Amino acid sequence: MYSKYGKNSSKGNNLIIEQAYYGDREIPLRMSVLVFIGTFLTHLFGGSAGREGTAVQMGGSVSEFIGRIFKLDKHDMKIMLMCGISSGFGSVFGTPLAGTIFAIEVIAIGYMYYEALIPCFISAFVGDYVAALAGATHSHYHILSIPPVTPVNVIKVIIASALFGLMSIIFSESIHISKSLFNKITTNPMLKSFIGGLVVIALVFIFNTRDYLGLGLPIISEAFEGNVSRFSFILKTLFTSVTLGAGFQGGEVTPIFL
Repeated sequence: MYSKYGKNSSKGNNLIIEQAYYGDREIPLRMSVLVFIGTFLTHLFGGSAGREGTAVQMGGSVSEFIGRIFKLDKHDMKIMLMCGISSGFGSVFGTPLAGTIFAIEVIAIGYMYYEALIPCFISAFVGDYVAALAGATHSHYHILSIPPVTPVNVIKVIIASALFGLMSIIFSESIHISKSLFNKITTNPMLKSFIGGLVVIALVFIFNTRDYLGLGLPIISEAFEGNVSRFSFILKTLFTSVTLGAGFQGGEVTPIFL
């Protein structure tokens, strides 16, 4: 479906960001349908991926369609796209405030589009409210105790933060490497996904666990109790990079939360 009817939908989130940044790309409305079906199938059959990327693409493509209907100029179209991104991200996690900040900052990291703040804020809250009305449920994590702010604890947080940043780079590069390796094996997208599916199945048998399939929410919950393997982050990176590198649809945020 992506190859035959997708146009440039296969670029995914990159297309949304490029359109918001440059304003000269075309985001087809069919992207929202294709990415929904693709992500549904990925999760149904055990692919290791998230879902927020799907929500962002759905929100972005629908908002682009609305912008075209009202013949918005380049500047207003950018704000409309940010509204779509904030609504998609905020509603899928049940975090409208985070969705607002994400949409405003994702276009140009470190630069805030303050004029988009109120529109994105409203869009994210309305999206989250509609999702709640439809019966959507979200994961909640309870922090049992907060350690005191001491010099030692501050240093620990700084070191941990640096490691998290390094891990995000490794995670991102792993997906890029995986994509390039699959492209070297074959340029046929269906064969690529078939091979990638076999690799994921093989990994399940090699490590004798299905914990790293899907979103991985049970592992995140267990992490708060301290009951997970120290190598969980490596295995989740491996599973997700193979899944997304082979062309399956899904997000990256929940896996990197894990």
